[in-house]
Amino acid sequence: MTDIDNSVGAVLDLHDTAIRLWHGDDCVLSPGYVWFDDQNYHYGSPAMHSARRQPRAVNTRFWWQLSTQALTPALGPARHSADLVHNHLQALHQGAGQPNSITLIAPGSMSREQLSLLLGIVGALPFSIDAIVHRSALAAAMHCSGTAISQATHLELQLHQMVVTETRVEDGHAHAESSQVLPGLGFIHLMDKLASAIAEQFVLQTRFDPSRRAESEQLLYNALPQLLTDIDAQGETRLTIDGYQARIATEHLHTIGQQMGTAINAQLAHEGRTLLLDPMLARIPGLRLSGNAWEVVPESLLQPLLEHGSQLRQGADALAFQTRVPLSHSIQHGVESSDPSQNTAVEQAQPATHLLTGHTAQALDLETTLESGAKIILQDGVLSLHGEAATGVFVNGEPAQSGQRLSAGDRLTDSLGFDAQLIIVER
Repeated sequence: MTDIDNSVGAVLDLHDTAIRLWHGDDCVLSPGYVWFDDQNYHYGSPAMHSARRQPRAVNTRFWWQLSTQALTPALGPARHSADLVHNHLQALHQGAGQPNSITLIAPGSMSREQLSLLLGIVGALPFSIDAIVHRSALAAAMHCSGTAISQATHLELQLHQMVVTETRVEDGHAHAESSQVLPGLGFIHLMDKLASAIAEQFVLQTRFDPSRRAESEQLLYNALPQLLTDIDAQGETRLTIDGYQARIATEHLHTIGQQMGTAINAQLAHEGRTLLLDPMLARIPGLRLSGNAWEVVPESLLQPLLEHGSQLRQGADALAFQTRVPLSHSIQHGVESSDPSQNTAVEQAQPATHLLTGHTAQALDLETTLESGAKIILQDGVLSLHGEAATGVFVNGEPAQSGQRLSAGDRLTDSLGFDAQLIIVER
């Protein structure tokens, strides 16, 4: 994890599927779930892992529907969702070592009224807010830097909806523009569909239905994130619940991804544009989107803040939702410095032209398929690794991910003995 320095303080990412608070070397992860056990509130993973056992005692909408309207249905002594958000922030703050100041990363789906209410809630807590930055602007500032990409679409998988935000790159900055909400395409809806398909396979293969009992159903839901990772890497996996084991493969979940892809593609402004995706979206079998997809790892949002924290920092009486973020210099090429005193353009890095295997150099096309089935794709002057087989490839000794960018000099290997290097052959 990237160390958070004093120019930024702590950073709170309000992505309700996986809310994160970074402080120093630590990161507290707490999904937007709350469970009331008749005496106390429990937030994050304990609540998430009780949602199927005690559905009436768990609320997953308090961040999404942040307001001062009365809770319906009621959940313990809390009057409204603002009370639950207050308690969640308090728990996060204590778990992260009680930082004095926090930079907020907020999604474009939060309304002005919700942001104003959130600042009022924070006013009653023992920390201050240094800045509020648009999540999609940070994603574009990190992932579009150093490329010829001028527009990108950010797709966020929230608990109860998907948020699609258009971004553009101009004058060394990433700008977040309009956001639209796609209801029925959220994390919880996706988990329900996956759980139903997997339960069906248990019935077909073992005659055991894990959805018939709350306890076994909860075990199924708990297993879903790792199951998706295993299927993405291997094409199939085996899941054991209550002593019953079923084989779950890509083809069993393919239809879910296809349906989701059709719904998303219908809302995209342009075919073939760059897409910035939440990591889970990149692992859904059968999901095919009409664009060049890059995976947005949550930690990557920190880099522009680390580089430009002092620039983005605001006074407590001048807080505004910042939708414009300087590009990350760590990988920035071909743009002018955001510092007017250093107005020198950096030459854009030339992508590799060949793949050197042994003593043979293979010219790279717009799409080059490796022996494992992974693909190297050239688009907008950027090379990247794609396909389900990409997770079996190592780049410079580190496990690769689908959508990962590649540069000249990178060494690609896999467990089957493949060993090659990306090089530039001058003509």
